[in-house]
Amino acid sequence: MSNPPPNPTHAQLTTLATSFIQAYNTCSTATPTNLSPINTVFNLRTQTCTQKILPSSIEIPEMKNPEYREFLERIVKMGWEGMKVSPSSSHVRTAEFLMVLLP
Repeated sequence: MSNPPPNPTHAQLTTLATSFIQAYNTCSTATPTNLSPINTVFNLRTQTCTQKILPSSIEIPEMKNPEYREFLERIVKMGWEGMKVSPSSSHVRTAEFLMVLLP
């Protein structure tokens, strides 16, 4: 788990968002028998990081790290292998240490 920089700048959060995209794309190499690539995502997350998947209409609850790891592992076991993340845009808000990646 990483520690966030104190008072991150917009540029730092934008760089972090790009690192997350790269980490998710590394996850695409995970297989049901080799889940270790998922660790690249968790190496970037803080211990208190909360994952929120939108839109809320799909009713996936917010997840802390243990729940989110289980969620990713289930996706890999269903056949995520080879899928890539390529958001159309990302938005960061430094005051809330918030990053949003839009498909």
